[in-house]
Amino acid sequence: MDLNHFVFSLLCAMLYSGRAFCDLEEEKTKLREKMTGLLKKMSNGSRSFESDMAIFKLINLPNLIRMRRSIGVYLNTELEPHTEKLIANILSSGKRCYIPRRNGTGMDMVILRSMEEYAELKVNELGFKEPNLHEFRENALSDGEYTTY
Repeated sequence: MDLNHFVFSLLCAMLYSGRAFCDLEEEKTKLREKMTGLLKKMSNGSRSFESDMAIFKLINLPNLIRMRRSIGVYLNTELEPHTEKLIANILSSGKRCYIPRRNGTGMDMVILRSMEEYAELKVNELGFKEPNLHEFRENALSDGEYTTY
């Protein structure tokens, strides 16, 4: 069973089985474990190719970036689809790019101003780049206009 079919089947089963909401967390955990296992089996080249294809499709969706002023993007771990090219595209389009930063009790989406700034971000203990918590950055939640992908 391919990954897309697995995800679709899982979502359908959850929607139509009448399971309680609390079972959703258990199913999400199983899905994460299954996806992590599949991703670990992929070669770095395959993961890179799949990331590039996904980002290419996103960038070329009609009006995805052109119609937005601000866009929030997650910063990937080694196994996740790489978002660096998407971030570069957003910034080169003159849009405001927001990235996640943990704040102790949750997460903020804070401004990323340039690819140079992106390159200087440190990788945290969870394996993804993250802005320093003590550095002042504009927060998208106070901006009021952003779209996450």
